[in-house]
Amino acid sequence: MFENKVLISVWLLLLFFTLISVLMAEQVDFTALSAVLVCAIVIVKSHLVIDYLIGLKLVHPRLRKVMLGYFYFIPSLIALGAARPEWIVSMTSLN
Repeated sequence: MFENKVLISVWLLLLFFTLISVLMAEQVDFTALSAVLVCAIVIVKSHLVIDYLIGLKLVHPRLRKVMLGYFYFIPSLIALGAARPEWIVSMTSLN
């Protein structure tokens, strides 16, 4: 019974974060702050999905760290690119 309440709570949190993302996409102009907030939401949602819905909270820590690492690394790079595009251009240009 406790596990069902946890899963329902996680599901409701995922719906809440999805609603926030949709409202931001519809209402807010694209800024670096909105991109960083969306990336933070992606990180939180992926953490919830990996731990509770996929069930990697109970497997070998290395497998869980690989999955979480991917979802921390990629959205962080996207947020960095949105917040500091000139830095990304300087790091990737051949000049």
